[in-house]
Amino acid sequence: ALPWGAGLWQSISSMLTNLSQKRPVIITGADQAYARTLWQFLRSAERAQVSATHRWLVYDLGLSLAWRDRLTRDFPWITVRSFDFSAYPPHLALERRSYAWKPVIIDEVLDEFEAPVLWLDSATIAKSDLSEPFAIMKKYGVVTLKGKPALGDHCDPRVLKELEVSPELLHLPERVAGVVGFDPSHAVAREICQAWARHALIESHIMPPDAMEDHKPEQAVLSALLYTAEAEGLITLNQDEVDISSGRP
Repeated sequence: ALPWGAGLWQSISSMLTNLSQKRPVIITGADQAYARTLWQFLRSAERAQVSATHRWLVYDLGLSLAWRDRLTRDFPWITVRSFDFSAYPPHLALERRSYAWKPVIIDEVLDEFEAPVLWLDSATIAKSDLSEPFAIMKKYGVVTLKGKPALGDHCDPRVLKELEVSPELLHLPERVAGVVGFDPSHAVAREICQAWARHALIESHIMPPDAMEDHKPEQAVLSALLYTAEAEGLITLNQDEVDISSGRP
């Protein structure tokens, strides 16, 4: 009976591991300048009772040791990871302000857990259980929020050319990168995130030298990819907006 019992236990253990792997993932990150807003975000997640229902990955983008220790002490339910900037092209460095590290992180986490992943910037405040963005992801594969400025106003013309963005899309409102999620069970959504990370690793595709002043690097690339896929009939985008004065903020 022992081999059967051991085999049963291994099967149960494997099943529990797989269920854990599929648990929705929330990612955020900060350097020292945003350490306090990150702390406030995590405290709000506790108040909204989101801390126990999702896997939380917090990326250390340059926190002090004291703040990193404080976060792990105050919020034992998070996993803190360091992002190794030295392993990537120089334009991903924090001081370059390309934010190219963000799509790279999201893409790597999707590969690792094969579960729905939601990135929330550290300045976020959680006021609900966050079921809505995950429901949108389940329906459409992607969740984003519309901003007010047009894509063409916040994307350097050289990037538009590299990504072969149709001029017909330039008037559409940009999709903000501070709130973005992907469900890897949707093939197109997964491909969009892979493309986002792939372009992020190429300097001329995300943050060309002397980019125009209003260029929003990772946000512009994300918006271009999403609208191109939508125009081709490959994906439907939710219509929620980040603008608090809108009819559906």
